[in-house]
Amino acid sequence: MLCTLDWGPEGLLEAVRREDVVVLVDVLRFCSTAVAAVRAGVRIIPAPGRLEAEGLAAALRLPVVTSSKEGYEAGRPTDSPIWYERYAVAGTRVVYPSSNGGRLLSSVRDYPHVVLGALLNASAAARYASALAGSLGKGVTVVAAGELSTDFDPEAQPRLLFAAEDLLGAGAVIDALSADLSAEAAVALGAWEACVQDRTRLLLASRSGRHLQSTGRQEEVEYCAQLDITEVVPVLRHGEIVAAEG
Repeated sequence: MLCTLDWGPEGLLEAVRREDVVVLVDVLRFCSTAVAAVRAGVRIIPAPGRLEAEGLAAALRLPVVTSSKEGYEAGRPTDSPIWYERYAVAGTRVVYPSSNGGRLLSSVRDYPHVVLGALLNASAAARYASALAGSLGKGVTVVAAGELSTDFDPEAQPRLLFAAEDLLGAGAVIDALSADLSAEAAVALGAWEACVQDRTRLLLASRSGRHLQSTGRQEEVEYCAQLDITEVVPVLRHGEIVAAEG
């Protein structure tokens, strides 16, 4: 079994064309929040943006996830993993708009072999993906989400920015896989091995980490830097993020 590494929307679609098992990694914070939500018994419907999310939420009579920079309170789900630890109600569903993880998953909502990985569940996600790929006779592609940015210009086409936290998250997943590695996957593994002990500082120093700190959310970055705190593996099923079975 071969494990390769790719980035962003084009990498995800190429992995789907190969019929690989995909492990999507978006450490700050989509996949980390999904791990915390699913761990708490919450199902997520991803959406590529706020407008699409509001339409889905209205049709399904569900709440839309809001920004955690407005604070945490019961009954108002946010995009922070910490909110789900404190306030989530098992058995509920939410619509989660995201220009990164949500946009990526919305583009492959019917593909049956998508796993969500983060530092929080890196080993569990790797084991699940490896077992699934083995049963299917396919490879594994770890897709680092990166950051889609328009540089705050609503008229500009988004461009994919490198995300250090996603390289490290991808490396953590690859480290726990039982697979032959492409050159790209081997580089991600090397970066992880070199940086694992310094990961919290590096997440805080990353572009996304600096932005979250500037809006008072350093605690969220530090939460997302935790390694293997859960065995929960979120997967995409018919357009919803749910816990993998077995």
